[in-house]
Amino acid sequence: MKMSKKPLPISTICSWQKRIDPTPDYQRPPAWTRKQKQLLIDSILREYDIPKMYWRSINRDDGVKFEVIDGQQRLRTALLHGSSVGLSLPLPVLQVKRRPRT
Repeated sequence: MKMSKKPLPISTICSWQKRIDPTPDYQRPPAWTRKQKQLLIDSILREYDIPKMYWRSINRDDGVKFEVIDGQQRLRTALLHGSSVGLSLPLPVLQVKRRPRT
């Protein structure tokens, strides 16, 4: 299995929103509270390290290119608040590992 580690700015992740499936069948539904989301956004703005997200490369007919294996709650929070929270600030980078389908 080939894995690649690639840092991506939150702005890039937000622009890829339609290419990412955050809740494939094996994922649980969204569960984070407002407080948990606020803590993640605060960590991002303070440029603290946050856990990596793991994605699997796919190629679906609907244009989706990635499934989230781990990091669904972090991804949903970044997609929901990433653009508006950063405003004109430079956005920190999230580490993303992509796993190609074998």
